[in-house]
Amino acid sequence: MPWSHVPHTADVVIEAEAPTLEALCVEAAEALTALLVADPAAVAEAAAEPVQVRAASPEELLLGWLRAVQLAFELDRHVGRRFGVKIEGGALEGVIGGAPFDVARHGATTEVKGVTYHGLVVERTPAGWRARVLVDL
Repeated sequence: MPWSHVPHTADVVIEAEAPTLEALCVEAAEALTALLVADPAAVAEAAAEPVQVRAASPEELLLGWLRAVQLAFELDRHVGRRFGVKIEGGALEGVIGGAPFDVARHGATTEVKGVTYHGLVVERTPAGWRARVLVDL
């Protein structure tokens, strides 16, 4: 047989919990950054990128926010270190504070293809909020 299919899993699920939806977005952004670079703690905050997301649901707000964090890294080579989020109604105003990517300092770890809707969960819990987000690698 000249070829075969080999099962391969190329995804990571981010799970996060926080007392508020804003804090949940921050936790999820930190988890995504830990996939993008080996040493997020080595990022010295030097610049900030503003982010605006409008959405009809908490799921779409979180997904839009995480996609903005990924795009800041992929397109602008901006590694997030500190994240600020304010949510009012269906609008998220955020800031990705960080620095230009330096492979020698930050060490790339994983190529993230995208943050997906597949299995996306954002829900209230007795302690606040919980999320599960599938990241396609």
